[in-house]
Amino acid sequence: MTELTQAMMRLREASKGNKPEYKCPKCKDSYFVPYVKDGITYFRDCECAAKHNAIRLVRASGLNEADMNLSLSDYKVESASQKKVVDVVSDYMRVYRGIRLDTSNSMLLSGKPGKGKTMLAIITMNHLLRQGERVLYVSYRDKIMELKQRVLDREYYQEEMQRLKDIDYLILDDLFKGKITEADVNLVMELVNYRYQKRKPIIVSTEKSIDELNNIDEALGSRIVQMSRNHIVIFDESISNYRLK
Repeated sequence: MTELTQAMMRLREASKGNKPEYKCPKCKDSYFVPYVKDGITYFRDCECAAKHNAIRLVRASGLNEADMNLSLSDYKVESASQKKVVDVVSDYMRVYRGIRLDTSNSMLLSGKPGKGKTMLAIITMNHLLRQGERVLYVSYRDKIMELKQRVLDREYYQEEMQRLKDIDYLILDDLFKGKITEADVNLVMELVNYRYQKRKPIIVSTEKSIDELNNIDEALGSRIVQMSRNHIVIFDESISNYRLK
């Protein structure tokens, strides 16, 4: 059900004399609240607006409603290796606010295809969204291809890059999936280096090992590892293909 449909339903209920139900009774789902200064009424963003905008951005990335409802309990643990994986992700969810300004404020999910990396990245994203954080999910292959195709459109390129750089929490899924060019590496380096310097967290999932990341570009690989130092998840071969379950 779209937000417009929900708003129309509330109006119909109000016309019948029924009290409409709001997700946020403070702003009545308008995302703005009034305040008075020097006898003049102004409007400011409601506290719920940031969370609403974050969810809107995530939906625009192509994730569906089922993805956005995932939680850690949906990741089925069937081995000691999976238990270690869940422990690291769970710990990140627990401490992320306390380490936000640290040099190691991020998380790396590394392993072969089908191990559940994307699922755990999305689960982490959902947890952050539920806490009211501003989060952006990006599929590496889709976004990098789009940025490379639009690189000559400087206004668009810079605006999109700045959005990826400045968002509070960035989920970068499937890093270096497919053929890797120098342009790919330079673009990712620009993004990661900015977030590294500004201490902005990033959750990275990739099929590449730490050694492979360093071989692609040592400066880039070392930054990702340093940012994720206390929360690195390595999916070993004993973890079966999650997609086949």
